[in-house]
Amino acid sequence: MNEHLQDKIRGVFLGTAIGDSLFVPVETKSSVWIAENHGRITDYTACPPDHKFMPNHPKGSYTDDTILTLAIAESLIEKRCIDLDDIAKKHIEALDKYGDRGFGGTTREAIANLKNGIHWSKSGITATRENNRGRGNGTVMKIAPIALYLWLTDQDGKLQKEIYQLSEMTHADPLVTTATRIHINFLINCLPFSFKSDRDFLGNALYNLKDEFYGDVAHEKIRAEIQKNPELSNQIVNTHIIKKEMLERIMVLERLPIEELESRDFIKLFGRGNCEVYNSLPFSYAFFLRDPHNINALYDVGNAGGDTDTNASIVGGLLGALNGASIFPEHLINGLAEKNYVLDVAERFIETFVHIK
Repeated sequence: MNEHLQDKIRGVFLGTAIGDSLFVPVETKSSVWIAENHGRITDYTACPPDHKFMPNHPKGSYTDDTILTLAIAESLIEKRCIDLDDIAKKHIEALDKYGDRGFGGTTREAIANLKNGIHWSKSGITATRENNRGRGNGTVMKIAPIALYLWLTDQDGKLQKEIYQLSEMTHADPLVTTATRIHINFLINCLPFSFKSDRDFLGNALYNLKDEFYGDVAHEKIRAEIQKNPELSNQIVNTHIIKKEMLERIMVLERLPIEELESRDFIKLFGRGNCEVYNSLPFSYAFFLRDPHNINALYDVGNAGGDTDTNASIVGGLLGALNGASIFPEHLINGLAEKNYVLDVAERFIETFVHIK
C-alpha cells in the first residue's frame, strides 16, 4: 500500500513538472501551428527566441506552474499544516528567486501586493466587468500538494475555509476558488481510486460538490450569509451563481461521449484551452478522462494548443496521481532539467506525511 502510494506522490510532482516543461515552448499556439511547426510533440524542446513569455528558455525546464507547486509543498513540509502566512512568504521568495519565469500577470500583481505588505486575505485579484483578469488557472496549476496533504492527513472534505483563502491569495474571484475546490476533489479521487469509466470517476469527484452548490446545504449557507449581512444579499447570491457556473462547466463532461470525441471537439467546446480556468480546467479534464491510463493523454492535451504548459501540468499531475510515476517514459523523467530537486521535494513530502496515512 505504502509503496504504491509513494509512487503516486512522486507521480504527482513529476507529472506536474513534466507537463509544464514539455509544452511551455508552444504556449498560446494553436493545434494547427504546433502540428505544422513541430509535428507531434513527445519530447522536450527549447523555447524559441521569439517566445511570448520566455525566449530561449532551456529545454526540459519548468515555469511558474511547477515553481509554485513546489513552493507550496515546501511550506507544507516545513510547517506540517496549511500555514497561509508561510505560503505567502514562499510565493514572494519564489518570484524573487526565479524572476519572471512564466509568472502570469495576476499572480505577479498579487505577489507584488504581498511584498508591499498587503495581507494575503486582500492581496488577490478579482475580475471586473472590463476584463477577466483574476479568472485564470493560476491557482489550480499549483494546488496539487494541498490535495495530497488533505488526503494523507485524512482531512479531505475539511479545511474548506483555508482552501478558499489560499486560492484568494492570488485569484480572489469565486469562479477560481470554486475551480480550486473542484480540482482538489479530482486529485484526491485519483489517489485511492482506479477507474475504468470516466462516468464512475466523475460521479465520485462531483458527488459532494453538487450537494455543496445545489442541495440543502447550499441553500442554508446562502440564507445564513444573508441573515448575517443583509446589505450584501445581492453580492452573496451573485457569488453563488458564479460558483455554480464553474461547477456546471465541469458537469458538461458527464453528458459528453468523451471516449468518442477527438481533440478538435474539445478545442471547440472549451475555448481552445485558453488560460481562463472556465475553459482550461474542463479542457484538461476531457483529455485526462478520455485516456486516463495512457501517456497519450498528456501528449494530446499539449498538442491541442492553448495554455499548453498549464493544461499539460494539470493532466500530468492527474496521470501521476492515478497511475504513479511509472506512467512517464524515462526520457521525460531524465530529460527534466531540475529532476533532482523535484524528486527531492517528493521524497521529503513522503517522509513527512505518508506515515500518517
